[in-house]
This record gives sequence, C-alpha cells and structure tokens, in this order.
Amino acid sequence: MLAEPGKADRPLMTSQATLLRRTERWPKTGSQRDNAGSPGWVSKTCTTHHLPPRDCNDYWDEWKYCKSLRHRFHYYYTYGGKPDCQQWKADYTACKEWERRKSQAAKEALLQSEKVRQNEKQNNNPVWTMRKRPPADWHLPLDR
Repeated sequence: MLAEPGKADRPLMTSQATLLRRTERWPKTGSQRDNAGSPGWVSKTCTTHHLPPRDCNDYWDEWKYCKSLRHRFHYYYTYGGKPDCQQWKADYTACKEWERRKSQAAKEALLQSEKVRQNEKQNNNPVWTMRKRPPADWHLPLDR
C-alpha cells in the first residue's frame, strides 16, 4: 500500500492499542526553566481537546482493516464470531464532524469512545494473579 503525498512519515495502519496524542508547546514555568533562566519551551500533552485524539484517517484505516477478510478470519478463529466494526465507523464520522463543524456532541462522543477503548485495553490484562501460598497438594507426586 502506497502512502499518500505528504503522509510518508505517518504509517497508514495503526494498531488498536496505539493511542496517538496531539501535543502542544507550552512555555516552561518555575523549576522547568533551564539554568540560564530563559523561558524556553516544554512539550506537554494537549489538555484543551481542540483537536481529535487521532487523525480521522486512522479511524477510517481501522474500520477498513476491521472489515477486511483477513481480520474476519482471524477474529473468527480467535473469538468464534464476527467482529463489530461499527464503532470505528462511528468514530470516523464523529471525527469528521468535529473537524468540519466543530460539533460539541461529536467531540464528546469521540472522547468518550477513546476513553472506553483505553479502559478496555487496561482491563484486558492477561496477567495471572500471584499466589499467597502454594497449593495444598504441591508435595504429592505427579500422575504419569
């Protein structure tokens, strides 16, 4: 797949676990200043939310990947069903609405969707819980 003109530095497909954040440049304050005392600049995560959390094309790419035959086979093999791709399409629509019309409802819907996606990613942690004590029959011989 070829990159669009001007987008060679940005990958065309992002993983679902990746959340791209826009950053802004803010002046340094207090202890953040360098030794010479010049104001300088420091990069912080944008908290004003005047831009979507991802590029709208990323939502489109995720939707197209979700609808692909390869992903459908993989999802069926892994989970035994069809993937639900409508959230990616709804996020793309909300992102475009946010960019074009500065819609507050689209902004809230997109931010809520990203928050849910991040919570699912954090809650879907396949790490085992540590034992406090060994099992009661740990010393017995194994069956052969």
